[in-house]
Amino acid sequence: MELIPYTLAKNAGFSPFETVTELRRQHANGNKDFGINVRKGAVANIKEENVLQPLLVTSYAIEQASETVRKILKIDDIIIEPPKTTMPKIKRKIDSNIFLKIYGFDERQ
Repeated sequence: MELIPYTLAKNAGFSPFETVTELRRQHANGNKDFGINVRKGAVANIKEENVLQPLLVTSYAIEQASETVRKILKIDDIIIEPPKTTMPKIKRKIDSNIFLKIYGFDERQ
């Protein structure tokens, strides 16, 4: 789950390693409400800073992810390899002089 704070720090122009390390340290010390405050450029208590993610955004993301999984599973059921059938091979004897006969040339010429 460190991918999200790492990416957020990187996109905000911070050092992702230092930011994630500081965030880990704060969480290990029991500060579970700490997160990345992009405006201040530091790890801070996001509840006190009013940096909160709306429930609607999270609900919508989960809903879309679930719908995508359902579609993938449905497609997986639809796409089935057809049974392999062997087609009979048609063997024809080809007359080697067919072109000469078509164009009216006699073999003797």
